[in-house]
Amino acid sequence: MAAVVTNLAACVGGITWCLVDYRLEGKWSTVGYCSGVVAGLVAITPGSGYVPAWSAVVFGVCAGIGCNFATQIKYWISADDALDIFAVHGIGGLIGNICTGFFAADYIAHLDGTTVIAGGWLNRHWIQMGYQLADSMAGMAWSFLLSMLILTTLSFLGRFIPALQIRVSVEEEAQGIDDVEIGEFAYDYVELIRDVKPHVDGLMGYEPEGDGDVDAQSQRSHSQATMFHPEKSMYPLRVLSREQDHGGMVGMAQ
Repeated sequence: MAAVVTNLAACVGGITWCLVDYRLEGKWSTVGYCSGVVAGLVAITPGSGYVPAWSAVVFGVCAGIGCNFATQIKYWISADDALDIFAVHGIGGLIGNICTGFFAADYIAHLDGTTVIAGGWLNRHWIQMGYQLADSMAGMAWSFLLSMLILTTLSFLGRFIPALQIRVSVEEEAQGIDDVEIGEFAYDYVELIRDVKPHVDGLMGYEPEGDGDVDAQSQRSHSQATMFHPEKSMYPLRVLSREQDHGGMVGMAQ
C-alpha cells in the first residue's frame, strides 16, 4: 500500500502542478511537472503506509496546488530560494502532515498484521489532527532555529575563511556561479549566448538594439537574463546562412 500511494500521489501532484501552471501562464513545462511530482512525494511521506489508496489523490492535488502557489512566498519576503526548497518541501510536508491527520486509517496500518494505530478523522479519532499540527510546528521551529544557527555561524566564519562564505557578490552572481567558482558551465548554451553570440553579431556588423554603450558586464547579465525570454533580447533574432558565416559557424540560429 505504501508503494501504491507513493506513486499515485506523485503522479497526481505532477499533473496538478501542470494544470495550475496552465491556468496561470497558458503553458506547462517539464520542470513544472517534476516540481509537482516532488511535491506529491513530499506530501505523501507522512501518510505512506497509513492512508488508503484513494486518499493519495487528495494528497497529490493539495500538494500540487499548495506548493505551486507557495513558490510566490520568496518574492513576498525577498528570500533567495532559487530551487523553491521551502515551497516544495516545507509547505509540502505541512500539507502532508495535515492530510495524514484526516486520512490515516487503522485498517490500512494493520495490513501488515502487526501495526495498530488509532487512526485519524476517518476513524473518528479527532485528536490526531492536533498531534499532526503540533508535530508540524515543532519540526518547523527546530529546522528554522538550527538552520539560522548554522548559517549565522558560517556567515561569521566566512569573514575570515573565504571558502565558508554563504553569499557571493552581485557581480559574481550576474556572471554566473559556475563560471566564478569552477570556471565552467553545466550547460553549453550559457557560454554560447553570453560570449559567442555577441562576437558573431560583431563579425556580421550587427549592432545591439538600444544603447550601444552597454558595458560588458551589463551585456553579459542581459544575455543570461534573456535566455528564457528571447523576445526581450537586445539582439535581433537572425539565422546565419552558409554564405554569411565568416567565422566557420555554419547555419547557427541566432
